[in-house]
Amino acid sequence: MLVPKKSLEQFGIANFRVLTVTDGGETKMRNIAQAAYDVCGGVGAGRFLVTNVATLEGADPLELSWLDATGAPVRLSLSTDYAG
Repeated sequence: MLVPKKSLEQFGIANFRVLTVTDGGETKMRNIAQAAYDVCGGVGAGRFLVTNVATLEGADPLELSWLDATGAPVRLSLSTDYAG
């Protein structure tokens, strides 16, 4: 389970996202998102994002709808104040 602020202690950064790109479809994306949720126990679930190759090909990653570990669609942001 992730501990809040542990990333700052371990990596020296407080806000980051884990982006996963799979070659599978919607079901595989949801399974990966669920696995991330299970691993983090829901803590910081918004920082784990999934998409697939077909969606990413020829697209702007900042314009895509990614799936977070809660199963919600989200967009990437260049904001530096993401708390996760």
